[in-house]
Amino acid sequence: QFNWARFTGADVTFYGARFCGGTVRFDWVTVSAGVVSFIRAGFSGGAVTFREAGLSAGQLRFDQAEFTGGTVGFAGARFAGTDVRFEGAVFAGGTADFGQAADWSHPPAFDWTGTPPPGVILP
Repeated sequence: QFNWARFTGADVTFYGARFCGGTVRFDWVTVSAGVVSFIRAGFSGGAVTFREAGLSAGQLRFDQAEFTGGTVGFAGARFAGTDVRFEGAVFAGGTADFGQAADWSHPPAFDWTGTPPPGVILP
């Protein structure tokens, strides 16, 4: 669990991490500077949650991440200024759920246009 963590200037990387079961929580985290990277991470089971995350500055990157199972959820998250990116991310199963975001004023950048891929739930 990384609950209540504050990312305020350093770069933190989960590059290539594999989330294959269980639950990993980033609930109530704050990203206000620096980079938190999940580049090339794999999400194939279990749950990864960013419940009520405060995303006001800095970067949160999911570039080239693979979502093939499980759930990544952002219930209550506030997308209010952090540069959140999913460039080159593969959505081939599982769920990326943004449906209950509390603030969508600065939404993430995705590669697709129009309808999101199956399993991606937007507000």
